Amino acid sequence: MRQRCWADGRIKFIVFLLTFFLPPLCALADTVPNPLQSAYWRFEEGTNFSSVNFAIPNSVLDSTNQNHLSAFAANTSPFYTSDVNDLPPTPLKSGLSNTLALDFAAHPDGLGGDDLFTAFNPSSTAIDKINNGIIAAGGGFTLEAAFKIDPAATVTYAAIASKEGRPGGSRPEQTLELKTREDNSLLQIELWDGSGNLKQVSSLAPVIVAHWYYAAVVDTGSALSLYLDSNDGSGYQLQGSVPVSGALYQAVPANPSWDNSWTVGRGQFGGHPADWFNGIIDEVRLSNTALSASQFLFAPASSGLTGDYNNNGRVDAADYVLWRAGGPLANDPTPGVQPADYAVWRSNFGKPGPGVGSSAAVPEPASWVLLLYVAVGLVLGRPRRSDAHQASLVAARIRRLSVSVFAGKGEAIMNIARSNKCWRLCTLLALCSVATRAVAITAPNPLESADWRFEEGTSGNMVNSAVADPVRDSINQNHLDAFSPDTAPTYTTNVPPTHLKSGLANTLALSFTANTTGGGGDDLFTRYDDNPAVSGLAKHINDGIIAPGGGFTVEAAFKPTTTTNSPIAYEAIVGKEGQPGGSRPVQTFVIKTRGDNHLLQVELYDGNGTDQQQVTSLSPILQNQWYYVAAVDDGSTLSLYLDSGSGYQLQKSVPVSGALFQGVPSNPLWDASWTVGRGQFGGNPTDWFTGIIDEVRITNSALTPAQFEFVPMGAGASALVPEPETAALFALALISCIAIFRGRRGT
Repeated sequence: MRQRCWADGRIKFIVFLLTFFLPPLCALADTVPNPLQSAYWRFEEGTNFSSVNFAIPNSVLDSTNQNHLSAFAANTSPFYTSDVNDLPPTPLKSGLSNTLALDFAAHPDGLGGDDLFTAFNPSSTAIDKINNGIIAAGGGFTLEAAFKIDPAATVTYAAIASKEGRPGGSRPEQTLELKTREDNSLLQIELWDGSGNLKQVSSLAPVIVAHWYYAAVVDTGSALSLYLDSNDGSGYQLQGSVPVSGALYQAVPANPSWDNSWTVGRGQFGGHPADWFNGIIDEVRLSNTALSASQFLFAPASSGLTGDYNNNGRVDAADYVLWRAGGPLANDPTPGVQPADYAVWRSNFGKPGPGVGSSAAVPEPASWVLLLYVAVGLVLGRPRRSDAHQASLVAARIRRLSVSVFAGKGEAIMNIARSNKCWRLCTLLALCSVATRAVAITAPNPLESADWRFEEGTSGNMVNSAVADPVRDSINQNHLDAFSPDTAPTYTTNVPPTHLKSGLANTLALSFTANTTGGGGDDLFTRYDDNPAVSGLAKHINDGIIAPGGGFTVEAAFKPTTTTNSPIAYEAIVGKEGQPGGSRPVQTFVIKTRGDNHLLQVELYDGNGTDQQQVTSLSPILQNQWYYVAAVDDGSTLSLYLDSGSGYQLQKSVPVSGALFQGVPSNPLWDASWTVGRGQFGGNPTDWFTGIIDEVRITNSALTPAQFEFVPMGAGASALVPEPETAALFALALISCIAIFRGRRGT
């Protein structure tokens, strides 16, 4: 009996130690700084009149980085609504459907209300990394939301979105709060900047109840600005700006005032929950970059752009040429006068233009010259027909030439180079046009994330190659195109068996097949050029710059459906076109299977541009089996992870010098298209994939394995415990001590 009691005592003592020491250790482990992640809470996962399920953590989904939201209890859970009056009347710039919003109600006793939060509890299985996201020096962020105050309410101190914490010590203001004010009925953004200074910007006019507003807070690290669309037809209007010293207060991991939860529907005052919102909130998005007004959630699909003097939807070199020529400038009544119109162009150079659904851009002269040269070449040039194989190659090259003309893949023009002098001349002239055009469209942007889910079609139907942007990016409008019906993949319900970590439904994938003629296969691409032929726009992800010290992650699910007659071969799942190595034929980036050893391989040129790095899987890829791949590059190391049914396993890693080759705007070899379903070799399209691909995602940061798309959601079954304060931890430890001593007396 004594031996058993002693064993029980040891167990209780171990429980005591774990209870006392484990939470602080977990807290320390979970507050290691990460780069700030983007998050997008769309509130589309529920059903009309259903409440957010507080019993399940992470029930409100983030479609970007799995920083999901939770509700604490039944009486603090907002409910979903699909009533037409409860949805923002303005369509999303992305073109995504918006069918649900969340209704946050105040409690009748006046002691609180509904709210959501990102998990902070170190003992939780799903702590959100967005809480301790670090904004790099010189970096910024954007916070957006749509909101409508309840018709029966009044304008009070009420937060739409906030970041908890109390950087000011005895000062009661939290880290960040986008809120309405009771004293003046204004909308206000209030935050502590990177140097610990409290800053605020308020709206120009009071907000009113029962009216939809679209707010955007932009912090560049040097200026904090508030934009507001009052749903009056005038779009987003700048309310005011103030200088800041660093984007947002962020201390060290040992300071608990910087890494607390993000909340929706309430704020915090004096370190305690406060300022509950009474009304409807929808489409809350946090971006880890400072966006321009044309990129906001509810910006029109086509909008004017300051500095866009030729109104083609981009501020580029063509606008500079127009300024130099003294022509009529859309944004300045005094053409040719410096610094006014020149300064406007220079300050806005490289900013993106209209989004999905915009009117066709006016082609620049180089595009028309390119079309003319190609037409002459096609009429006068005569490909050799020495054998059937050569004829097939010529046909494939001509077809891919059309891609370069009508889909904007400038570098693919080299496909038509023939021995015929006319072809050589036309090729030379076309290349000159491409180079000229490249200067006009390659203004660098920060690398954007993209998430191609392939959920927009119907099973058995092909991607519609007749329209622009048929395959949607749910994050940043870097939509994909197909060139023609014979190269368009087909939607299928043959989807990966593993559930997405996000919890989002996955009902469709895309089947990529080889052409029967052997001249290629199905593929998708991000448009490289503003293309008037199909109203397509060049995608900003093509020329996305990765900052020094930054990284990226590329993920996909794939299943080769080859046969004994067509085994595992050189086939690309995801690629980035370009030929940084000059005479070297390897493209900028590719994840592919290899024909010589049947391994999966990620291959890229790192930031030096002279070092081509590659990592392969530990085992060969098999036919007709689903795989989940993640290539992670943090700027110093390239790693390949593969899940073949037993979770993600690190395959290999190699050192890199800079994340990815990125040249200068005058170099057309760095900012070409991203592709799905094929690669490139020697500047020519090749390596078409035969099989099914799904859930392709590019993230503009180096993710950890716990953040990958098909990682299990975790325990997630138990109800979420509220964030423990220090006092609560000690109280729990005290209870354990009492239990231990009582147990010993019992023995």
